[in-house]
Amino acid sequence: ARREAELNYQRFMASFTHAAIGMAITKTDGTTLRVNQAVCQLLRRSEDQLLGEHFESLFEVDDLAPHREALREIEHSRVAAVSMEVRLRSVTGSETWVSVYCSSFDDPADGGTCLIYQMHDITARREAEGKLAHIAYHDSLTDVANRAWFDKQLSEAVEACTLDPTSRFAVVLLDLDRFKIINDSLGHAAGNVLLVEVARRLKSCVRPSDLVARLGGDEFALLLPGCELADAAELADRLRLAIGAIGIESAGRRLSIGARFGRCASPAGD
Repeated sequence: ARREAELNYQRFMASFTHAAIGMAITKTDGTTLRVNQAVCQLLRRSEDQLLGEHFESLFEVDDLAPHREALREIEHSRVAAVSMEVRLRSVTGSETWVSVYCSSFDDPADGGTCLIYQMHDITARREAEGKLAHIAYHDSLTDVANRAWFDKQLSEAVEACTLDPTSRFAVVLLDLDRFKIINDSLGHAAGNVLLVEVARRLKSCVRPSDLVARLGGDEFALLLPGCELADAAELADRLRLAIGAIGIESAGRRLSIGARFGRCASPAGD
């Protein structure tokens, strides 16, 4: 029986050590007890560097909350296992996404409970999803947000105003003057260059939290969280000057454009 137990242990260790998927065993307090080769390769750390470390130290800070909530579910016996997707702290600075499956088991050594983690790299999938999301919600020419993303963000801003009486936002709409003349006389390539430059100048005039979107053609929109109507009017004046300074040379002549603006701000509940 002892011999059979030893053989079973050796088989388990061989399977654990050489498994293609990353595996780690920890105490319930997070202390790492054992890791396999796949985890070491995934984390770009040696076994000696990982053993004894707190397992949560491997995760990005922003992903600690869902991990702790999942462990509470296991601790209170509400579920036998949990799965999540988290980012790992990389020694190289690159972002690594992993799918994690965690379950508990009784430790025969001391009768306590241990956790076993199974992890595999999903970075390529997350990057592909990110690229698809970017394509779905950004204008292919100017790379600012498109109408679909603007409408989504506007709906969320309206809902926030409904739920929070102190929430405010403003919207600025604009379309370009004389754009059709330039597009027809100089060609679509020149028109595209002009649209890209307009988008660049709009982005340079707003805050990082503001949203710049191209609704289509020569129409643009800006969503300004936390702004009143006076703020939108002031921004529109700056944008008018920035766009008016754009010029295109053609046949020795400088062609300039202008823009027409509309603006509104929403009080709570509207």
